[in-house]
Amino acid sequence: RIFLAHHSSDALEAILPATTLSFVFAGFFQTAVGYSGVFISQAYGAGDEKKCNLAYNAGTILALLAGVIVLPLVPLGNWLLEYTSSDPQVCALEKTYYSIITSGGIFLFLQTVALSYFTGKGRTLVAFVATALGNVFNIAADIILIFGAFGIPAMGMAGAAYATVISLFMQFLFLAVMAKRSGAENFYMPHKEDWRMLRNILRYGLPVGLYEVLNM
Repeated sequence: RIFLAHHSSDALEAILPATTLSFVFAGFFQTAVGYSGVFISQAYGAGDEKKCNLAYNAGTILALLAGVIVLPLVPLGNWLLEYTSSDPQVCALEKTYYSIITSGGIFLFLQTVALSYFTGKGRTLVAFVATALGNVFNIAADIILIFGAFGIPAMGMAGAAYATVISLFMQFLFLAVMAKRSGAENFYMPHKEDWRMLRNILRYGLPVGLYEVLNM
């Protein structure tokens, strides 16, 4: 918001409703897929590494599915922003930010599952490093993409959204590599046990996701 405030007052005004609406939709799925961390934690405490991988893979499958399901919510959100905004110029900025952030929701969901893998196993330092590096990258990308630098044109509101999405992807990539190096297995064809784990995550994760959205 600091960078957008220096870019334009309209951008600063548009960021809050766009971010809030994005969280209403994406936050529901993020919380649901993040519940995989509970099953990872239980399996890790029981010394069952196979079940840790089952929960990680099931969470990853759910994240990929959620990334597809959230896409039809982009036009719905744009309609809601048009209905609630009184300034056409601000509304255009709101729709730009919301559309990019929500379309890139798949990286938020994947990052959440990968982060849950490490927090569930008590490896919070890895989660901290990934988040810290992601934030540093996001700040640098904000400056470059919002105001323009190194031959990249200034993109304003769109630049802020792209910076966030790219930062989430970088965090996911870092966490996925670290998880692979620690012996985690995901991105394989699901078996019967995976689908059972997936149903369990949905059974408990969906109500929690709904609670988080309603509790905003």
